[in-house]
Amino acid sequence: MGQSRHAGALGRCVDQLIGSGADDADFAEVLSRITGDHEINTVSISTGHGGRSQSTATRRERILSAAELRALPKNRAVLLATGIRPALIELLPWYQGKRAKQIDAAMSDGSRELQGRAAAAAVGTRR
Repeated sequence: MGQSRHAGALGRCVDQLIGSGADDADFAEVLSRITGDHEINTVSISTGHGGRSQSTATRRERILSAAELRALPKNRAVLLATGIRPALIELLPWYQGKRAKQIDAAMSDGSRELQGRAAAAAVGTRR
C-alpha cells in the first residue's frame, strides 16, 4: 500500500526536488528504485599450480540506496525532472547567495505586512 501510494504521487509530478527530511522508509525505497542502478565490475585473480587466471564479473547495484537517500545532508537533494536522469545536486541556502540582502529585506517587508493585517483583523473582531 505505502509503496504504490508514493510511486503514484511521484508519477503525478513533472519535476521534483527531494532533500533531507524524506525519512519515510517506503518513500526512500521507491526513490532509490527511480534513481536506478549502475554496473560494478569486479576483477578476481587466482593463482594456482596451473598459473594465474583473471576473471571479471559484473553486478548491478542501486545508484543511491534507500539508506543513503534517508541520510542526505541538508545541502544535498535529488532532482527528478522530465527528460533527464535523476541528479544529486548541491543546494545553496538563500542567505549565502548573491541576492541574500534583497531576499532578507523582502521577507522583513512581508512579515511586517502580515503582522499589520493580523493586528487589523484582531481589532475588527473585537468590535
